[in-house]
This record gives sequence, C-alpha cells and structure tokens, in this order.
Amino acid sequence: MIEKVGLKGKVTLEEYTAAYDALLPELLPNCRMMPGAMRFVQHLARHNIPFAICTGSRSMECDLKLRNLKQLTDLVPLMVRGEDPEIRNGKPAPDCFLVTMNRFKEKPESAANVAVFEDSPNGIRAAVRAGMRAVMIPDVRYASPPEDIKDRITMVLGSFEEFLPESLGLPPYNDGNSNS
Repeated sequence: MIEKVGLKGKVTLEEYTAAYDALLPELLPNCRMMPGAMRFVQHLARHNIPFAICTGSRSMECDLKLRNLKQLTDLVPLMVRGEDPEIRNGKPAPDCFLVTMNRFKEKPESAANVAVFEDSPNGIRAAVRAGMRAVMIPDVRYASPPEDIKDRITMVLGSFEEFLPESLGLPPYNDGNSNS
C-alpha cells in the first residue's frame, strides 16, 4: 500500500498504519449505505432469507462504519469480519465467503445457491472463486469488473436500485416502490 500511494521510503509501515488508523474515527462513521441496499436488506429479512455481512475490514473499522447504521445492524443476523480466526486468507481468496456460508443456521446445499454482492474487484474475485453467484455493484470512480473473470460474474449493476430479486430466484419486491 505504501508503494501504491507513493510513500515508499518516506514512511514506515508502522507510521502509515498509525496515521491511517487515526483518521478512521473521523471518516468511517460518515459512511452511507449504497442507494437501494436498505430496501434489499429489509426485503431479505421480511422473507426470512438468510443473509450476512462479510467484510475484509477489521472489527474496529467495521464498527466505525456501522456506528450510524443501526437500522441495518438490527436486521443483520450474521457478521464475519476480516480478522476472524477461521479466515486464513483475505480476499481475493474465497475463505471469507465460505466461512460465512458455513455459519448460516440453515446451510445452503451448495455455494452456487449463495449470492454475493460486492463492490470491489478482489471481493468479486473471492465470490467467483467460492463458486457463488457474484453480483458486482462497483463504485465506478474506483473500480470496474475485473477483465480476467468478467465472464464468470453473474451480473454487474450500477446500484442496488437496479437489482430485481427475482433475477436470482428470490421473491420480487412487493413494497410498492415503482422500480420493482
């Protein structure tokens, strides 16, 4: 990371990490959900469809991001974070998604019955490598679908607002919003 941001030889890893961590309490609580994401989470909860948050973020980062999103955290039955001891390799390895799938109360018959929604290239690679249905919703300012796996991504959307649950065999939205 130090090399990527042009700081190689200028700061140590420890200095960079300390400066990065010092900014997090100020920045992360301001994170917002992607438009349409809360509607989808509420839909999953309403229909008793198992779901989880699986993040490569450390607990401290995740807690800060979710601090002001209680309406979300109240609905999420399972969260798996980056430093979970069962996750041996981070994304793009599939470990995090396989660990999460195995923690569902009702185990899916196979990974192919699990859909992963990701915004990052490494996350979408991990979902594909896990054998799951991979839905990418990239922030086009920072990421795009990786060319090496483009043909294995289930779908790429501009936002959660474009997602139709029935496209993955889920019950359709029935909340009266016009884009369903």
